[in-house]
Amino acid sequence: MKPKELGVLNPAGAGSIDSMRVLTDAEVKAIAEANEGLVQFQFMEQLFSIVALSRDAFSDFTNSSFDQYIQDTSASILGMVPRSTRARKLTLLANMYLLNFLTAMRTYLDHVETRIKRWYGDKSPEVAQFKRAVSKQYDTTDSYAFVWKLRNYSQHCGMPIGGIVLSASIVPGEQMFGTLVDGSGLRALRVYCNRDDLLREFDSWGAKVKSYLAAQDQEIEVTVHVNNAFASLCIIHEEVAAQTRKIAREHAKTLNRFVAEVRATWPDCDPVLMQQSETNPKCYTIHGFMLDEISLLLSGATT
Repeated sequence: MKPKELGVLNPAGAGSIDSMRVLTDAEVKAIAEANEGLVQFQFMEQLFSIVALSRDAFSDFTNSSFDQYIQDTSASILGMVPRSTRARKLTLLANMYLLNFLTAMRTYLDHVETRIKRWYGDKSPEVAQFKRAVSKQYDTTDSYAFVWKLRNYSQHCGMPIGGIVLSASIVPGEQMFGTLVDGSGLRALRVYCNRDDLLREFDSWGAKVKSYLAAQDQEIEVTVHVNNAFASLCIIHEEVAAQTRKIAREHAKTLNRFVAEVRATWPDCDPVLMQQSETNPKCYTIHGFMLDEISLLLSGATT
């Protein structure tokens, strides 16, 4: 197999690529491990961003749906009755957005735990710290505990959303308008779970969540719990990021040594990893370095 080489990409030279030197086996291994480490770090950061986007999408849906569905005011009142086609469509969409959030949240936490165990070891202080951070939010934040269990309910028992409430205030002779006060200010749409359905259909809530649910109203408004659970996840993520950024910065330092080596001679050029084809000496496989990620990590900024 042809050796791997440290190369130079010269954008000013019509994208020409030149070999600088052959890399040792130890250097090739170090580059591969550092690249993989940065990819995994970026993946965890992206997973958290997906959770945030799914929470925003759920919130945007609840905030915008009323306006979308009362544009035709002549049909809007009939469209709000529980068994109407319009109400069923809203409930379907609400379940879709909530399931996306629940799945993204669980995927993020599962992946982070797996990755930290691989990096530090199953019995490491870092894994113990992560588990403490998760347990603290579960033990101290009812919304986080409820949403965590709600994901299990939705996976095994059914759709989490039991229905919707759209408000409409009518002044005779004047145009209808809609408002709803649910404790968090004026809202257009209230999405709720049915307390009795949750308790009857799922027996794995655990003592904490089961007791909490039993004390709630029949219709449990979901949006406030989603927002509170996401706030708890942000706290967990900050603790996770403090750990993962440490090792990601070490990977960035490893790669930056090769970046610096190239730029010491060609300041305006970028390094590449290159390998000549076994069958065609004019062809090379080229891999770039994660330059933006390296720069952000070494500057202390988040990626």
